Amino acid sequence: MDDFEGLLDKLARIPAEARVFDTTASAARRRYGISPDVLGSLSDHGFPVSYEDGQARYEESDLVNLSLQLKRGSIYRTLTRYWPRALAKLDDAERVGYQLGYVAECPGDGQGTCCFRLLTPDRGYVDLRRTPQDSGRLYSTEIFLPSVWPELPRTACALVESVGDLELFWLPQALRTDVDFMRHSCLANCRGVSQILLAEGAKRGIPVRLAWGLLMPPPFAMTHQWAEIDVDGQPIPIDPLVINAMLRWNVLDARRWTPGRSLGGVLCRLSPDPVSVVTHNRRHVTASFPVRHLDRLKGPQSAA
Repeated sequence: MDDFEGLLDKLARIPAEARVFDTTASAARRRYGISPDVLGSLSDHGFPVSYEDGQARYEESDLVNLSLQLKRGSIYRTLTRYWPRALAKLDDAERVGYQLGYVAECPGDGQGTCCFRLLTPDRGYVDLRRTPQDSGRLYSTEIFLPSVWPELPRTACALVESVGDLELFWLPQALRTDVDFMRHSCLANCRGVSQILLAEGAKRGIPVRLAWGLLMPPPFAMTHQWAEIDVDGQPIPIDPLVINAMLRWNVLDARRWTPGRSLGGVLCRLSPDPVSVVTHNRRHVTASFPVRHLDRLKGPQSAA
């Protein structure tokens, strides 16, 4: 139980009113591989739980953080296996190629015509009309991202170091954009850290812009926000929160990776602000983005 004291301390920093207890123990086992017995034992020692009609219920973000502590589940595999493997590719060539797909199903009743709008790296917005039966795999493209980026100047490195105390942590929905909470608790997500870098950069006279798009490590890309620091007119994509997390987990070589090293080879910019990458009849729809590396490493102009 001593191994979990640190996690329980961090969970205690989250206000009780921010939590939504809507995940059952059976769902926790199915999604994160955490047994009801483990949850029951941890709840006796302070892991947050609520009861409805005698059934234990949990906050989803607490379960994600617990799964990382237990080193199990798909999120843990993504962060500690797939992401480091993709970052290792950045040392192999000046550009990294990806095959990127867009997959979304018709969320309706199977009647009428589906009007999908996709935000793509190569063609901007793409409008597609499909029957409900023909939804699913909607689009595929090849993109090539530069993996070699200029080093940050000393002032920009100091800016990156200013967020070094913040730790990657899954937060309840109510706190996911609460930058003040992140500053005071030292628990943060990439969206919040990018906002902090933007504000702190403005104070220090360092040009910083926000970026929204896809984090590309195979087998699936995910939507993501990061910051880009202007160096001699070139925006350099950075994400120190992700790098620091992987350094803490000992899945990156600290001799080759510093928080200020660019992740531009795995960051595909689509927009300056968070937007729906896929919509169905003008409404956001859940989508997946299957990705694989391309064998050939030379390609057209980067989508970054």
